[in-house]
Amino acid sequence: MDPRQALLEVDRIDAGYGDVQALWGVSLDLREREIVALLGSNGAGKTTILRAISGLIPTWGGTIRFEGQALDRLAPSEIVARGVVHVPEGRHVFPKMTVLENLRAGAYTAAAWRRQRESLAEVFDLFPRLRERAGQYAGTLSGGEQQMLAIARGLMSGPRVLLIDEPSLGLAPVIVDAVYATFGRIRELGCALVIVEQNLQRALAVADRAYVVTHGRVTMAGTSQQVAADPEIRQAYLGM
Repeated sequence: MDPRQALLEVDRIDAGYGDVQALWGVSLDLREREIVALLGSNGAGKTTILRAISGLIPTWGGTIRFEGQALDRLAPSEIVARGVVHVPEGRHVFPKMTVLENLRAGAYTAAAWRRQRESLAEVFDLFPRLRERAGQYAGTLSGGEQQMLAIARGLMSGPRVLLIDEPSLGLAPVIVDAVYATFGRIRELGCALVIVEQNLQRALAVADRAYVVTHGRVTMAGTSQQVAADPEIRQAYLGM
């Protein structure tokens, strides 16, 4: 695949909930092994963008393509099988299943099940704490450990694209450091990432490019350096 060609393309999508429109003409793209941040305040529409990409809500207009093929009329399970995996806000681990059982649940496609041993080795290398707690019920883990488990479970399906919603939400700074430290290593495994984040400084430090979402529209896009240097962004979000 041409590295200049987008792996994931979102082209002028509209979407919403019931009769309430939440996205207006949103466009963005993601390239191979790239980290892209979706930034903005709470309620801006960032999570809705991820839900539309992963098939959790229908789009009303526009197109979503992965490797040139349309995603926007596929079921969520088909989108996962294609290689696009969503790690939702709030982690949503299975509390009465062990860490190992949660991870194996992530390898539910036929291809992922066949390589689950290799995938387990990869995620335990990324998150050694999960190896230590493999037999522990997920509901007894700390919030940071549950976030690690949610990301690791998403990786068990062998995604090409990982959509991660609010990975730092509610976590202590030292745990956020540990979670964010894995993103570059996930990229090295051949996976591109879209990170939804309210902590702009944290996201811009790791992302290659960023999109700013305001009231359901993309209002700015550029490299992380360009976004961080914009005077309005510095004043509104970075307190500078």
